[in-house]
Amino acid sequence: MLPTSKIITDSIHGDIHLSELEHKVIDTASFQRLRRIKQLSMGQLTYPNATHSRFAHSLGVLKIMTKVIDATKNNGALNLSDIQEQDLRLAALLHDIGHYPYSHLMEKVDHVKLTEDIIEIKEKRTVDASHTKYPNHEDFGKIIVNKQPDILELQECHMVKST
Repeated sequence: MLPTSKIITDSIHGDIHLSELEHKVIDTASFQRLRRIKQLSMGQLTYPNATHSRFAHSLGVLKIMTKVIDATKNNGALNLSDIQEQDLRLAALLHDIGHYPYSHLMEKVDHVKLTEDIIEIKEKRTVDASHTKYPNHEDFGKIIVNKQPDILELQECHMVKST
C-alpha cells in the first residue's frame, strides 16, 4: 500500500487517499483544467443535476482502481510492487486528461468532416492533414502527458516513464 499524502472526501466514493505523486499531479494546471470540463457534456440540458466534471470523475476512477488493486491483493490474484500499484493508479487518474470541452461531440464532428473530405477530395494526403486538426481525447492525452512542462517535471522528479 502506498503512503497517503492527502485525503479527498468525495460525496460518491467517500475518502480517496492520494500518494504524494498523485497529489502533485492533481495540483498541476494540466489536471486542474478538468474541473471546468463536464463529464456528460451537454447532458445537463436534459438532466439538470448531470453536472459532474472530468476532474471528479477521474478521482472516482482512481478510487475504483484502488478497490480493484486491494481486492486482487486480498484474494492473492496479484502480487504488485509499489511501483506497479502507482502506475495503475496514475493510469486511472490520468485516463481522461486529454478531454477538452465537448470532446466527444467534436470528435464526431471531425469524423463527419473527414467523411466529407474523403467523398469530396479522395486524396489521402489531404484527408490525413485535415483529420489532425482535432485529435481525439486519447491522442490529446498523450500530448499532455508527454509534452506539458508541469507533468514532465513530475515524471522526472519521480522517475516515471510515460508511453
